[in-house]
Amino acid sequence: MIQEETLLTLKCLKQCREALVSSFLHEDEAIFGPMFEFENESFLMELSIEEFFIDWINQHFPLFQSLHEDSSDIPEASRETFISLILTLVQDHIKFSSPMLTSESRDFILSILEDKKIALTSLLDLSKNSEKNYQKLLYWQKKDRALFQRKIASLKAGS
Repeated sequence: MIQEETLLTLKCLKQCREALVSSFLHEDEAIFGPMFEFENESFLMELSIEEFFIDWINQHFPLFQSLHEDSSDIPEASRETFISLILTLVQDHIKFSSPMLTSESRDFILSILEDKKIALTSLLDLSKNSEKNYQKLLYWQKKDRALFQRKIASLKAGS
């Protein structure tokens, strides 16, 4: 059973990587549109890039849930492994992107990513009520997207 759960986690990671590569290969508007729209506004460009990354991270959760036949009964060990891997992705992204961000965008973007880290860490720390915690994580996905969209809209309106 553990091997099957590990394979489902790896399948989820693979499918999301494939979707990411496909987005670049097919010049997805979600990636390339902001590069042209904000080519002279590095702050908005950085926000758009980070929004895409957070959206990509968030895509993992519903896919992970859908890969399990009975999504209400995902084994706790499988959830913990999955969340640990996503937390590692976020931590590595912070290490990689932080030095390249402008001072304007660094605080906002790092606060969103740090919130994501805290949310994932708290899910790992609280193994009780796992379904409730998982639902919180799905809520945080929506919150991340809304925060980015609001920030970009307010900055566009101010330009």
